[in-house]
Amino acid sequence: MYLKHLALEGFKSFPEWNGLELVPGTCVLVGGNGTGKSNLADAVCWVLGQTDTSSLRVTGPAELVFAGSEDLLPMAEGEVTAVLDRRPQREGGPALPGSMGKHAHAATHEREIPDGLLVVTRRVSASGDDSYFLDGRPADEDSVREALRDCGFGFPPVTVIRQGELERLLLLDPSERRRAIEEAAGIPHLTERRDGLAAERELLLLRREHVSGESAQNQRQAELLRHESAGLLAAEEEERSIAALRSAAVAAAFKAKGGDADLASLLDILGLPEAAQTELTWAEIGHRIEAHRRRLSDLGPLNTRAPEHLEATRAQQAALDGELSGLDEDLLHLDRAIIEVEEEASAAFAAALERIEARFASYYGLLAPEGEATLTLTETGVDLVVRPAGKVICRVSALSGGERSLAALSLALALFQEYASPLFVLDEVEPALDDTNIRRLQAVLDRVADSHQILMISHQQRAKEAGDAVFGIERNLDGASQVKFRYEPKSRRLDVFRRTRTAPHLRRHPDQPAMAPAAAGARSETAVRGLAGSPAQAALMEAAMEVAAGQGGPGAGRNRYRRVDYFQEDGTFRGIWEVYRDEDEAAAEPTGGEEPASKVPSPKDAGGSGKSCC
Repeated sequence: MYLKHLALEGFKSFPEWNGLELVPGTCVLVGGNGTGKSNLADAVCWVLGQTDTSSLRVTGPAELVFAGSEDLLPMAEGEVTAVLDRRPQREGGPALPGSMGKHAHAATHEREIPDGLLVVTRRVSASGDDSYFLDGRPADEDSVREALRDCGFGFPPVTVIRQGELERLLLLDPSERRRAIEEAAGIPHLTERRDGLAAERELLLLRREHVSGESAQNQRQAELLRHESAGLLAAEEEERSIAALRSAAVAAAFKAKGGDADLASLLDILGLPEAAQTELTWAEIGHRIEAHRRRLSDLGPLNTRAPEHLEATRAQQAALDGELSGLDEDLLHLDRAIIEVEEEASAAFAAALERIEARFASYYGLLAPEGEATLTLTETGVDLVVRPAGKVICRVSALSGGERSLAALSLALALFQEYASPLFVLDEVEPALDDTNIRRLQAVLDRVADSHQILMISHQQRAKEAGDAVFGIERNLDGASQVKFRYEPKSRRLDVFRRTRTAPHLRRHPDQPAMAPAAAGARSETAVRGLAGSPAQAALMEAAMEVAAGQGGPGAGRNRYRRVDYFQEDGTFRGIWEVYRDEDEAAAEPTGGEEPASKVPSPKDAGGSGKSCC
């Protein structure tokens, strides 16, 4: 998947509709400081589900809406739409020669949204109300995340690399660097699973401890009940012995009187058992009864329900023993599962570290030829060693600013390729690099762009050569940002978006004219500045409009659709003032005795430097 189209209106510094037709490879946003390039990166992150307002450089959702300027009214809401589609095969091959370069094409930001596999729209009001739409239908945040996940976007769906983060990534201590690698490799979900299993194990251990305590208490209670039951049995035995002796005494008395016909009835009435034959005398019987009574008294108080309670306690003990056995089995399974997850995480980490180290060494070798960069797993984490070519130093703190940037870029690109996100945003990561290293960075980005879409933000002119598509961002004098042009280096196609002032309905003064007309026959630097943010871009835009409409300008009337070559033979931009000067000089050649036409002043003639930013 890749981001096919981005459209925004009312978002941050973009009050009017702007639509960007992106490519699967590298898209470069160029422009001066404060033009709104990073706002486009924020728009991409925000529409794809970013909820951390601090990462969007605002304190609340309401600040995402265009707040107005001295010339423009604030907007009631802001909206960003992202069209995601299947990634087509990336076009390769060298750029066309400069002689085949095309004219600048006048273009406008069409409000039509192209077709795609998934269209995500996010809207925020000035009051902070936030809403999502999937393919035009209202949706919630969970639905958007699920749809993005189904399309192959992880979370976060966009990987943002900023200049300040590069230095921090390079200077992480080994343990933090290991955590960063684990996060990039998607190992945290294994760690979360392991932590979940460990937490479940802790709960089982607590339950087992509780059940074990109940079992011990139950066993003590059973022991007491067994003792009480034994005492009760002994008491019953003593009472039976006493009853038997009493029966024998009664039988002896009957026998002494010479008859025993009514003995059974008497014993029954007295509740005594059947008398056994005995040779004991009255005195012996009395002594034995007294002895049994003393033993019965020694038994103390008796629990007549001890056997019943003992039986219940034994049943409860059986249940506790069964629960303990089940808990022990569950703990054994959890221990095995934890070991498996740890082994899986360890294997995944080792594989990720190997991939990251290989990319790190490869990218650093491209950025710093013959330099060495390695990642080493230690007991404390992951150590990083960087050794530039021809140097013996390997400590990061001893590297120069440019050397740090090269190492940090290599590590960041190698590391973040492990994320599930297919989209990278590089936010001004090359300020410390010279032209040579920027060209080397282009080679590295070209490799990364084979598998990931890159949105690169830069204010360096050289950066435009690194992209498959280059977008020029400017902020007009009224405070509104706009995508001014789209350029494809390979095909040399340049689309210039027509706009000189913001739409009338957004102005604080609706009767304000669209532009102050320049004096006839003059195109000075001051007049051009009245058209747009910079003289070169304004002139380029005006020239493109004249090509399309055949209106005004030097040489108008000679050729309604005249050719204007904006590129040198080597494919680089010509200075726009040189184009106008050549045409005006050609138009001023005397024919038939006419007076030469006045020459259009260049920036150099007007006191400028004569340099062109195009």
